[in-house]
Amino acid sequence: IVSPETRMYAVRQPNAGQMIKETDLPDIKYIEANPKVKTVGLRFEEDLPYVDEAFPNQTRAEYYRNIIERNPSLDAAYRAYADDVYMQMFPDAPDIETARRAYNNTGSQKSLALDQMRIFSEFAESPEAMYVLQDQAEQRERAVEEYNLLKNKSKKEITEGLTDEQAKKEAKEAHQAKVDELELNLLQKDYAPELNQAQYLQRIMPPNSAEYMRRANAARKYILGEFRNDIAKYVGTSQGPQMELAKRGITIPTKKELLENLAQITGGGSDFRDLKKKRQEAGFNPLGEMQPLISKAEVELSEQQNALNELNIKRNQLREQHSLMMPEEPDPAKNPTEIGAQYRALKNPMDALIDKMTKTRKQLENFTIASAYETISDIAFQPKTAKEFKEEIPYSERHFFPNLFPPRGSKEPSKTPDEAPMFNVRMKGMRDLGIDFLATQYTNAMLD
Repeated sequence: IVSPETRMYAVRQPNAGQMIKETDLPDIKYIEANPKVKTVGLRFEEDLPYVDEAFPNQTRAEYYRNIIERNPSLDAAYRAYADDVYMQMFPDAPDIETARRAYNNTGSQKSLALDQMRIFSEFAESPEAMYVLQDQAEQRERAVEEYNLLKNKSKKEITEGLTDEQAKKEAKEAHQAKVDELELNLLQKDYAPELNQAQYLQRIMPPNSAEYMRRANAARKYILGEFRNDIAKYVGTSQGPQMELAKRGITIPTKKELLENLAQITGGGSDFRDLKKKRQEAGFNPLGEMQPLISKAEVELSEQQNALNELNIKRNQLREQHSLMMPEEPDPAKNPTEIGAQYRALKNPMDALIDKMTKTRKQLENFTIASAYETISDIAFQPKTAKEFKEEIPYSERHFFPNLFPPRGSKEPSKTPDEAPMFNVRMKGMRDLGIDFLATQYTNAMLD
């Protein structure tokens, strides 16, 4: 049961407990039963493509929404293409609006939907569609080229013309931030930089109606199967692919969104105090499983800063000695005496420390992001006993949950005892973790 409750719960071991899950029946799906109980699967079902050959009008509407409408340039090309089809069908129509009305009166809703799927299929292979897609492939090629050029810049190129160490450091950080920004842009636009232009063009070509049905069925099978099972396995744990990506600074929600959500949770209220207590009772670190990694990185960064401070003190002392010896020469490195030699010898270890600190800061930032993801995941996990779920499910919906209730009229006991641990995922938690967004992205990628 996905609900916007605000109770906090501890993290769990992977696979601990059973996620509540509905079962569609041969003659009716759970989503069609006006359900009162909102499961994770039902939440996904709301955004998945509808596939039923007996109702082509729904399929037609979803093909248009999922394949054409979400690509504005392709949508504009399709509208012009369809209008040409209507005018060819009714060449004596005085204008396009009249031709459209005439077309809409040529058959039943079902026959029109089937004919429009035919038009979709023909458009998918038309020069008009290819022109739009070729232009988009070229835009993507320019974006990938910009990303690769920036990513492959050497440190020397990044800091060219800079002499101050702090300025070099800032230039490197700014450069990496820009690389990360471009990489995120490629990910959000699903530009797939690993593909060449021909492969990408083939990937974005709209499918015909038969291929769309195949892809839609595959998307439904994946999201309601493997994807939902992964949530059941990992949500509320310190493991899982999304958690591992978060440790590397790669998240579905933006870092800003994650940290803002974390600030709301840890803002001094009782919720976070309760969460820490429940974590401890469950045998986990009260501050989360990422906290030891954060503490270790903080200690390393402090030690590196202290070492750099000592080298800076030494360098400033040498600079003062040089100024007394050669006041006319501003650069101590040009001092021909032992002072100059010692000053020059400090450059490499200082550069190495600065690089190491940059990496440690980035690692600390990633661990902090992962900690935010972990805490939001812990809160999204909503455990209950089987008995609690049984009490919340209305009598009229019990037949959709055969694992919790025996067949109506049967005296058999429930397959799941009342004390069995179960759980669900809060709706807000799904949004905050980017699960909704990820499901949509997977679905769109399979439909494209």
